[in-house]
Amino acid sequence: MYICNVMHITYRITILLYFFLLPLSLVVHCQETDYTGMPDDYRQAEEEPVFFISLNAGPSIPRGTLSNGFKFRDSPSGFARTGVAADLELSYHLDPVFGITAKYRFAQFQQNESAIQADLSRNKIGEFTATVDPWRFHTVAIGPHFSMNNSSAFLNFFIAPAFAFASLPEAQLHSKVDFHNTDFSITHNTASSKGFVFTLGGSFKYIFNHRWGLSMSVDYIAGNLSFNGLEYQSPDSPFNPDFEERLNIGYSSITAQTGIFFYINQSH
Repeated sequence: MYICNVMHITYRITILLYFFLLPLSLVVHCQETDYTGMPDDYRQAEEEPVFFISLNAGPSIPRGTLSNGFKFRDSPSGFARTGVAADLELSYHLDPVFGITAKYRFAQFQQNESAIQADLSRNKIGEFTATVDPWRFHTVAIGPHFSMNNSSAFLNFFIAPAFAFASLPEAQLHSKVDFHNTDFSITHNTASSKGFVFTLGGSFKYIFNHRWGLSMSVDYIAGNLSFNGLEYQSPDSPFNPDFEERLNIGYSSITAQTGIFFYINQSH
């Protein structure tokens, strides 16, 4: 079932990339380099950008189990809302069509506190509030990219395995009034997980002067992270939590970003 869902989402992302990047590819294809002018202009036209350093940021939409909100105790629920992702990207063009891209991403997703509060306080008497830390994911990816380009515009497609690391957010359920008139809390202690995911995406880069440019990108990340040996703290009364000792969260998201890049030329 998980593989089928990933394949279905990947198909939808491919269609999204097609309609998003097709107009940009027409820009790349239709532009032509003008070699007329002074010798210095010709020499500059013979230089091609080969190394890029990009900083990008934008909204990230959680998908799959990361965005589910069924039960906080169960594995298929991450309660994540739309968050933000920031990337540091290094790209090197081995030739005009093929290159290598390395990318580091930090992504953060707030959780639905009201849904978690309702789930944790189920079958409990009293008034409750919940405080929950956000999801935070760190991802490092490296892999090939394929490029369509001319002297000022680059359309890249990128697919690669990635290494992901995340900490399970801490959650607390507070009781305002209980049998002993004190403030109790259930703490979902922080645990961490790491594993391999994959990323698929495309980007458009446009040079606006001799060293800088603007970029736009859209990508999809999918994988699974398992949090084992979880520990919980809670008073004996009136709470009786029945948490699982293992959580499996599918880290899946669709991200759209804009940013700037710096590049270095290389002469032919």
